[in-house]
Amino acid sequence: MIIDCPYCEEYAGKNRTHSSRIIDERDGCLLIPTVGCFTEGYCLYLPARHVNSFATLATSELGSVYANLSEISSIIKEEYQSDLIIAEHGAGSASKCGASCINHAHLHLIPVHNSGAMCLIRNQNNKFFTEFP
Repeated sequence: MIIDCPYCEEYAGKNRTHSSRIIDERDGCLLIPTVGCFTEGYCLYLPARHVNSFATLATSELGSVYANLSEISSIIKEEYQSDLIIAEHGAGSASKCGASCINHAHLHLIPVHNSGAMCLIRNQNNKFFTEFP
């Protein structure tokens, strides 16, 4: 557990204070609803242990993350009859805070009903692109 990390404080091992918010738990990751979500079905997927970003997970852990996200995504898409945006905008390193100022890896799973909406991604040079390389 990392001091001053809201996710660690809320979900660290035996000290869980809000376990009723956990929708699903598997392979060391949690699925929880967002607080103040702006669309129905909006969830966060995060490691139970403190990790700065999903990019820092070991390669051996990524297989289960992808498998779990695939299954969870299918459930959300079917339940809400929507497409799904999955995004991480957290910290890239331990010395930087992410856009949300929560330095604990978490993916946003956001149901969207307008599949024609353009999603813009900002790269390292602060330029936008709409297609993945």
